[in-house]
Amino acid sequence: MESTSTHPGNRRALLVESSASTIPILLSQGAIFTAIAVFFSVDVVGIAYAAAVPMVMQVAQLAGPSMIRAFRGPVRLFRFATILRWLWAVLIVAAIAGIRTPGVFFLVFILTQAAAAVAGNAWMSILQADLSEHERGTFFGTRNVLVSATAVIAVPFMSVLLDVFPEPINIVAVIATGIVANFIAWKAVGRIHEEPQEALDARIPVREIWEDRPAKRMIVAFFVWNTILLFSAPYFAYHQVVNLQIPMSILGLATVGISLLTMASSKAWGVWADRIGTKSITVIGVIVIAVTPIVWLLMNPRTWPVGLVADMILTSTGWGALNVGMATLPMEVAPREKASGFYAMYFAIGALGGLLGAAIGGTFAGLVEPLRFSFFGTEFFGLQILMLVAAALRLLIIPFIHRIPTRRYVSPRHLVINALSVIARRSPVRPVEFGRITRFGLGFPKIKKLRR
Repeated sequence: MESTSTHPGNRRALLVESSASTIPILLSQGAIFTAIAVFFSVDVVGIAYAAAVPMVMQVAQLAGPSMIRAFRGPVRLFRFATILRWLWAVLIVAAIAGIRTPGVFFLVFILTQAAAAVAGNAWMSILQADLSEHERGTFFGTRNVLVSATAVIAVPFMSVLLDVFPEPINIVAVIATGIVANFIAWKAVGRIHEEPQEALDARIPVREIWEDRPAKRMIVAFFVWNTILLFSAPYFAYHQVVNLQIPMSILGLATVGISLLTMASSKAWGVWADRIGTKSITVIGVIVIAVTPIVWLLMNPRTWPVGLVADMILTSTGWGALNVGMATLPMEVAPREKASGFYAMYFAIGALGGLLGAAIGGTFAGLVEPLRFSFFGTEFFGLQILMLVAAALRLLIIPFIHRIPTRRYVSPRHLVINALSVIARRSPVRPVEFGRITRFGLGFPKIKKLRR
């Protein structure tokens, strides 16, 4: 489909920015984030709250419309927020000076994540205006491929830096890598064209947005999802780094494997989202991500290599779908004339869910983390109990996603039934649903409704 963008170069610039920004973002995620936090003496409960900081800082989205107006457009605000990511350099100075207190780490982390949150509103506003409904899935599929490709190169490099060099040189080198990449992102943002905007509405129409049924249900679903996700998210990498003491180089290779598998699936997920509906892709991703914590029962001193491979496959499949679905679904339901206000409420209320989940998860983790027990000679850790609970909780988001009204939706159950019916060369159980799928271009033969 031909692009509807007024400035096609904007899309290329946004793709370059997304790819380059992957590297500084890695400083706040996964095993690399955990290694930096542990270096600055952050304990297990502190890591839980630190992992929630990016989500909690989304409350700053409420200032997004006002700041867009103050900067006379989202692009200028986006560029300013990119500059603020250079505050990571403060941790380089602290590491060299031997200052390893959690306070310094949290100060820098909170400021950089607040800047990223404000930039998020600007970024979504740019895409809302630049992409048509039928292009969003394909765009995010392409973007995810580039992000994964960057991670394939960056993660092993940063992991080797952490393993090979002694402290604090390894921490300094990793953070410096993120700062250099951020310079490339800053230059890319400077290439985004924006028409002058003299009069922008800084008001957030809370009542109007809340009375919009699709928007309201999307916001509620995001709140619940963040609560459930942040309940357990920080402890997967912590379990690998602290409990199992898996070398960073191996964790880096695992991340590369996830990135390669995600690259292989992201483009397909994007195309499918444009054909069968974003909600369908989102539900499939949630189901896979709900199964993932169960395989972490294999993450123990004897069988962690098997668990690592299983996690790579499930994580890349599930998050490949969710990265497309959770990015494009809000665009589908956002009131176009109130988009900036909607995203402010969406991310801010979602942040409260993240804070709630981190608080509950941190308390629960503090209770179970000291536990150790054996079963048939295999050692297990208390955090694995938390992961089993997380698997059950993640399925609870599906009813909330189902309630979001969308133009196109084919349930995973009907997709499976009709796909199997084609393989078996038999009529599906519900021919009406089968016909609905063929209209979205999956390539299955049409079957007319049977007469009773």
